[in-house]
Amino acid sequence: MSERRYEVFYVIHISMIIVVLITVGLHRPDLTLRTLPIVLFAGSIWFLDRVLRSAKTWWYFFGNTASIIALPNNASRVVLRRSIKASPGAHAFLWIPAIRAAETHPVTLVSTNPVEFVMKAHDGFTSDLLKHALEAPDARLRCSLDGPYGATPDFKTFDKVVLVAGGSGASFAFAIATDIVRNVHPTKKMSVDFVWVVKFQETLTWFEKEVRELREDPRINLLIHCSVSAANSKVPSLLSSNPEDSDISVNRAVAVTPPRSFQYAEKTGSSPPTSASRDPEKGDNWISKTASLYSLEFQLGRPNVPTLIRRAVAEVGANDRVAVGVCGPASLLHDTRDAVAACITADGPSVTMHSETFGW
Repeated sequence: MSERRYEVFYVIHISMIIVVLITVGLHRPDLTLRTLPIVLFAGSIWFLDRVLRSAKTWWYFFGNTASIIALPNNASRVVLRRSIKASPGAHAFLWIPAIRAAETHPVTLVSTNPVEFVMKAHDGFTSDLLKHALEAPDARLRCSLDGPYGATPDFKTFDKVVLVAGGSGASFAFAIATDIVRNVHPTKKMSVDFVWVVKFQETLTWFEKEVRELREDPRINLLIHCSVSAANSKVPSLLSSNPEDSDISVNRAVAVTPPRSFQYAEKTGSSPPTSASRDPEKGDNWISKTASLYSLEFQLGRPNVPTLIRRAVAEVGANDRVAVGVCGPASLLHDTRDAVAACITADGPSVTMHSETFGW
């Protein structure tokens, strides 16, 4: 239920905590017994947690607004006015009263200065968020945060990093990778394999500025796999300036675009374009309305995760340290875990894995 109906799950969760504490206390009301003091102590801790969360939410509410940008394939990017101190890969609870007055929703932080989120629209809050972005693209809404939460390894301390992401799970991976680019000195011997799996090529525009930043760092090996798009793609490569140097994909074409990314040229109020709604006779010229002036190279089909991880581990010495971070659907996490487990040997490098799952 937490994955499909987060709002219902959250209300039931909070309600049952209150009901359980009260009923247990009523069951043993005698103060001379241990049960009631324990229940009162547990209730006090829970109440204090609620107070502290509310205080943080109100603190980040002052002077804070959100700009919501519609993205292709039913996604939206939320950019807040204020910043937050958080470790890469952390998440925060987003509150936008104009969308859902009584609800906060956990979202992975793509950026902390300013705060930015990327969300795929499903039911409930994310669907309403995208609808508002399409109906009022220039509006700024009052908002707040509760967070940050979550703990991840310090990926900057490893010799080799492999980041595997599926769809919007790239929020986690891009946060880690951009932190490495910005805060690890270029002279440090370190490399990062960044593997991103998407269904449609239009999804690449979700993280346009992050992709631009990663491609400029020679330590980042950007590997993008497109599992559904047709072979005559019009989103070619920025991974290699020489086509003969790449073993990833050879479907190349350049789309010239206006300077502002993610902005639909015709604000008709319709949903963002998807691969299913494109007219093959008219080609893919609409990409020029949704992507910035850059090109991407990608591999058609899903990646062979075990091969990629084995190759990454084989590249380092026995005394080096390898970190694998993965965020995406359950099948991707399962394949990555099995691959990492197979690479752990007594005489090989140290391998650490951190996983983030979809759903709450």
